[in-house]
Amino acid sequence: MANTGAKPTRDKTFKILYEGIPKRPSRSDVIDFIVETLQAGEFVMRIQMCSSTATVYVETETLEQAQKVVRDNTGKHYVTLDGTAHLIPIAMEDGATEMRLHELPPFVTEEQIRTEMACYGEIISVTETVYGPETKVPGIKTGIRQIMIVLNNPGLQLGPIVSIAGEHKSNPLAGPDDEDEDGSEAEEEEQADAEDAEEQPEGKDEAEDEDDEEDEEDEDDER
Repeated sequence: MANTGAKPTRDKTFKILYEGIPKRPSRSDVIDFIVETLQAGEFVMRIQMCSSTATVYVETETLEQAQKVVRDNTGKHYVTLDGTAHLIPIAMEDGATEMRLHELPPFVTEEQIRTEMACYGEIISVTETVYGPETKVPGIKTGIRQIMIVLNNPGLQLGPIVSIAGEHKSNPLAGPDDEDEDGSEAEEEEQADAEDAEEQPEGKDEAEDEDDEEDEEDEDDER
């Protein structure tokens, strides 16, 4: 059998990520979440729970069903432990990268976003995030668009500004180059401040020495 070099992937599958949650759910909790909360029980074909990575892989009958579950539920479900709400991330198991677009007006449509971002790769889903239950406005839309995209170039780093629908701007996370530049400037400023701080005591000592000399001269004059 010929080796094409392509990495095998799970088809028609979404995943539930419990890694960042302090307490792992039980098997029955996971099944209840999939069937009752995600409303996916009617078309689920396989539920694989991987305890080592705290990830649950859910295979559905069709790709569209998996995509709809992710689209309808991303950023909406939390589990509360000791008074702290923890988001339950849900994503496609397809190598997709999460990208968040900020500052887009609400009249910029999902279709426009898909059209503008298609040059970077395959758009899996476009959703708008909501405020979590730990806030005073749970469920209210944030205006932040969350895009799940399979990048044509996995190493692609987008800049801090991307144009969507003409003049409307959005801010994905800045790439490493932008962060390095900001970090360098901050380090230079800190170094300059440190040098100024080191020079300050010397100037103070010189001023004190001059005052002492003037006092001695005054004493000599009085004598």
